[in-house]
Amino acid sequence: MPEGDRFCGRCGLARSKDGKPVDPLLGITVAGRYRIERRIGVGGMGTVYLGTHVRIGQKVAIKVLHERYAGDEQLTKRFEKEALTYGQVTHPNLVGLHDYGRTDDGTFFMVLEYCPGISLAQLVRRRGRLDHKLAVDILIQIAQGLGAAHGMGIVHRDLKPENVILTRTRPGRYHARLLDFGIAKRLDDDGPRLTAAGMVFGTPEYMAPEQARGKAVDARSDIYALGCVAYELLTGNPPFIGNDKLRIMHQQAGDPIDAPSSKLPEDAAPIPAVLEAVAMRCLSKPAADRYADTDTLIEALERALDPDIRRPVATLEAPEALSAEPEVDAAQPTAPEAPSARTGARRGATGDRRSTTGPAGTLPTGVPSARYSEIIIDGLPTDIGLRNTRPGPSPRALGGAAAVFVGVLAFGAWLFSAGEAPTIAADEAARPAVRAQAFTAVERAKNHAHAVHTELRARQAAAEAEAQKKAEAEQQAKRDAEQKARRAAEKKARAEAAAKEKAEAAARARAEAEAKKQAEAEAKRVAAQKRREEAARKAALAAAQKALRLGRLEDAEAAAKKLDAQRPDSKDVNQLVSQIDTVRTALAAGKTAFEGADCVKALAALEPVLDIAPGARGVSHMVNSCRNALPPRQL
Repeated sequence: MPEGDRFCGRCGLARSKDGKPVDPLLGITVAGRYRIERRIGVGGMGTVYLGTHVRIGQKVAIKVLHERYAGDEQLTKRFEKEALTYGQVTHPNLVGLHDYGRTDDGTFFMVLEYCPGISLAQLVRRRGRLDHKLAVDILIQIAQGLGAAHGMGIVHRDLKPENVILTRTRPGRYHARLLDFGIAKRLDDDGPRLTAAGMVFGTPEYMAPEQARGKAVDARSDIYALGCVAYELLTGNPPFIGNDKLRIMHQQAGDPIDAPSSKLPEDAAPIPAVLEAVAMRCLSKPAADRYADTDTLIEALERALDPDIRRPVATLEAPEALSAEPEVDAAQPTAPEAPSARTGARRGATGDRRSTTGPAGTLPTGVPSARYSEIIIDGLPTDIGLRNTRPGPSPRALGGAAAVFVGVLAFGAWLFSAGEAPTIAADEAARPAVRAQAFTAVERAKNHAHAVHTELRARQAAAEAEAQKKAEAEQQAKRDAEQKARRAAEKKARAEAAAKEKAEAAARARAEAEAKKQAEAEAKRVAAQKRREEAARKAALAAAQKALRLGRLEDAEAAAKKLDAQRPDSKDVNQLVSQIDTVRTALAAGKTAFEGADCVKALAALEPVLDIAPGARGVSHMVNSCRNALPPRQL
């Protein structure tokens, strides 16, 4: 902990002289509304407290940034970004934000929804591994929360069991909420970067391969992390574990992952094969092989939980269009409709097949069967022949038949109502001819109506064939356009990836050049420091030698001790210390001999002293006195 900090950067507690940790925030009121009750958690950036709204009594969670980071602009921006993320994304499976701000003394805080319960990591530690039904229920809730964040263009980047809070709703069931968006990233964020190019953030045990390599991440990176969580719920551990975090990142980037069933003990309940396949698809190394979004993943998890669940039927008309039109009476024949290009377009545009339906092949309740010619079952178009393709007689044919029938009736009435009939015999003779003529007229009318009806059906069949051909051509054109757009998007994505890779390489080269420049500057600084130290040592040694020559043995000895402490193996210092000891010993012996009037011994001891320390006190006097007292050595 830095010497100047009032609070510990790890636990957030204030330092005290008596050794007891003191939390100065307990009992205070934040923003005039939230009173801090007790501490419930500590993270790398801040401390989380249980608080109470002083007016309404609502329990809240208050996250406070550590004081030591208050001056770090990058971390304060990250803290603010986390609060904004909580505020922008609202979902039952995400923790909600109540307030955010800064106190008068500069402390950053955010007020979050209080979720009593335990973390998913604690639940796994208690049970070892979860029942697959409970695991799927929790995974679906996490995926729903992730889907809400992804819908806002936000990638979590640190999904792990520690960041999932479980609130018990009934025995054996929990409501899951996802939290800690401290390192979340917006995909469309064009603001200042809070991380350098190639910098890796997250937890290695739950890190996607592209995230471990420092590459760009997207929603599929969170789906990989969710796959790691699923693996841990089913087996008790994530795919890769160990103390070497760098090795785990390398394993996430390239090593294959064993199937969860291979990690179970022999007496453990088996994992459903469908659920294991879902988890392994989430853990695919290439992002393109994973589920494209959380909606698709949720559908797969639901089918893994209940294989009898069918994908919903997609109608040919939008639900609002069907509800706005009257139902068709099944007793009345319905003229066939020409197939419309809207059939395929509607099926491709809606994309939502989760409306409630019955078993495969059944239709939604309340939808007239005459409006259907094709439905979608398990993603495949199926023609079940529900369209009533047998047309009734046309109005023209009905009118012709009615006119003939009325004519026949009128003719018969005229025959029987004529007032001037010749005789009964004549009538009887003429009656067969009249009947024959009437029969012939009726037959002609029937034949005409049948011909008209046949022609109408032929024209209608031709129109339907032409409409079908047109619809197929439009569908093919649409597929071609979509394929062309997809290829263009892939080409653009590859170009962007190449440009980004080039930019990252340039950034790495700049960073390496800067590091090399700093290393060279550090080497020069160290060399200059060594030269300064050597010059100072030589100056100190010269001063000590001078003190010895002047006879100041105490000063010379003190300087020699300092030099010896700095560099014990120095020959110059060892020689100086030896000379000081020699001078001290010779002076003592010379003085003793001089006082005993033994000039020969005095001269033998003191003459070498004159060579080493000529300025030593009294040495010259004793040497001259002894030389004058003794006879000359050479006569």
